[in-house]
Amino acid sequence: MGGDKVAAQFILKALLQGADPESGKPLHRGEVVHRPEVIRAFQVALEALGGKTPAPKIQTNSKPQKPAKGKRPERMGEGWDRAQDDELRFLFTQRRPVQAIAAELGRTRGAITARLLRLGLVNERSDV
Repeated sequence: MGGDKVAAQFILKALLQGADPESGKPLHRGEVVHRPEVIRAFQVALEALGGKTPAPKIQTNSKPQKPAKGKRPERMGEGWDRAQDDELRFLFTQRRPVQAIAAELGRTRGAITARLLRLGLVNERSDV
């Protein structure tokens, strides 16, 4: 039983870090394991097994791309829903740079900073 528990902890930790447990390669952005509710379920399961939740790693093959001059971010001006707030919280807790979060969420840096303030994740703009 102990070996099964250790194996389960290893698999959950890899998935929480966005990696394939077998190969260690990063999972694609759109896969189900990146959904905030799935991440929370993995965290709960890992804690129930007595494991500590690892600091998630983001493995990327390249730097986030800035929008081309004059090109607006994909979600610029759109409202936020709960899933997007959860994703922002998750990315922010990984200590990702605001520019990287903005690129990933299709928002501007200002929108990310403002939302972090609104969600109470930072106290002022200089905290970002």
